[in-house]
Amino acid sequence: RASIRTERFLQNDNLFSMSGNDEYQEENSIENFAYLIDSQDEEKVREIIRRGDEFKGFPPLFIAGMHTNGTWVLEKFGTKDNLSEGCPSKLTDLAEHLSLDVDPDILADYGFTPLMLAVMFGPPKSVETILNKVGKDGIKKETEKNYTASVELHF
Repeated sequence: RASIRTERFLQNDNLFSMSGNDEYQEENSIENFAYLIDSQDEEKVREIIRRGDEFKGFPPLFIAGMHTNGTWVLEKFGTKDNLSEGCPSKLTDLAEHLSLDVDPDILADYGFTPLMLAVMFGPPKSVETILNKVGKDGIKKETEKNYTASVELHF
């Protein structure tokens, strides 16, 4: 089951390590991106999105949708287009990195959208923000194994 929230990647010392300090390091990692989200560093977040960086195969807006404090990123940089795209990466590496408890069938799937990840792992406010931007069409998107955001609401 997809049951563990992303607070773990913010609060678990083993996952949210800033190389021994509380400052941002110029390194492309989920932990550093989480730090930028928490510190609301709009300029650096914008640059990461502009460059098209990925974290374990997932674009920044996907990660922001899972992050407890990531709603501001979705509001500021999310569009119907970039929040409707499915990602070709499987969840395996991301779930392992964040110590997420995810059903093996879901781990083997791909094509998840930011909405799907927000429904499974993010705060309700992120789900609401994405739905406001993508509309009903966002719920209809399917993964390779035919999961949708509406089906995932039942996990």
